[in-house]
Amino acid sequence: MKKVALVFMPLLILLASCQSGAVEVETDLNNNNEIQERNFVSAHVVPEGHVWHQALLKLEEGADERTDGKWTFDFYPQGSLGPQNDMYQQLQVGSIDLAVLVGPELNSHSEAFASWAMPFILRDHEDAFKMGATEEAHQLFDTLDGVAGQGYFFAGMRHVLSSETSLSSIEEFNGLSLRISPSPAITDFWQQAGAGPTPVPAADLYSSFQTGVVDAIDIDLDLMMNNGYYDIGDYFTPLNHMSWAAPVLLNEQVYESFTNKEKEIFSESLEEAIEHNKQLAMEREVQQMIDFEEQGGTIVEIEDLDEFHNVAENIHEQYSEDHEYIADFIEKAKEISEYDN
Repeated sequence: MKKVALVFMPLLILLASCQSGAVEVETDLNNNNEIQERNFVSAHVVPEGHVWHQALLKLEEGADERTDGKWTFDFYPQGSLGPQNDMYQQLQVGSIDLAVLVGPELNSHSEAFASWAMPFILRDHEDAFKMGATEEAHQLFDTLDGVAGQGYFFAGMRHVLSSETSLSSIEEFNGLSLRISPSPAITDFWQQAGAGPTPVPAADLYSSFQTGVVDAIDIDLDLMMNNGYYDIGDYFTPLNHMSWAAPVLLNEQVYESFTNKEKEIFSESLEEAIEHNKQLAMEREVQQMIDFEEQGGTIVEIEDLDEFHNVAENIHEQYSEDHEYIADFIEKAKEISEYDN
């Protein structure tokens, strides 16, 4: 009997070892499905009424449902934690967990983000949201340090609001002091179109427009109506020259700390938020055009955009030569929009 016991002893040890291993694997799987209690310090540069903030609220709602309230969000809107560059640095070091930032302005941290400043490559909201879901758009995140890009919100297309001048042709932009968001590509486009592009921080824009530091502003309708710039600007020119993308960024260490389940939760909640952003942006743009006219504003159409398209094509060629990702982005965007400048 002792011999039998000795023969079976290695087998028992092996079985015990396998069972122990199975427990370890199961524990690991359970860990990957755990949901931690988390509070996300979340910041952006727009007012609470803006579609980006509303999309974040939808993200919060989805995360709350999927985590049974374990995830909470503290929001700091309208640059309350500083201008964009300050927020980006805070995101990198972890004092901000989640930020929605202006895509073209990330050009100061990565040349590839000039992609979102390329004029006349996307026609409308539908094109913009399709582009935001592409590999060409998401590979731009790989060029940023210390952050993990998750997707894109959009604020609609960009237009021009002017205070005293009706802008009905490219010639009328000659010498015009035009407020732009800080981006070399946006500066290049408007300079080649004949305007005088003038970067003005968002916090100073209303007073700069009101006092005549700038005669016109390059802006989306949602921000124009939310911040009351229509009180100053009488003439609205719907150019649709650029989509206004906002990368949704997490601190890299926060994202890497997510379990598999948490990554799934964030991704699904963000997908819902993006869809909400899309529907809201499209509905608002129609209504905001009506609201602007009811406030006494005048809509000025430019019938012939060929000269703008020629300038845009020069910008595309220039920036495509500078960066492979930009070239890929432009090609994909034109494929989506069937844009042929």
